[in-house]
Amino acid sequence: MPDNYFYDLALFTITESVFYVTLNFMSKARLNQQI
Repeated sequence: MPDNYFYDLALFTITESVFYVTLNFMSKARLNQQI
C-alpha cells in the first residue's frame, strides 16, 4: 500500500512540474508573438 501511495505522489509531482513548465513556456511564447 505505501508503495502505491509513493507512486501516486511521484506521478502527481511529475505531472504538476510538466504542467507548470508547459504553462510557463506557452506564456513566454505568447509574449514573444505579441512583441
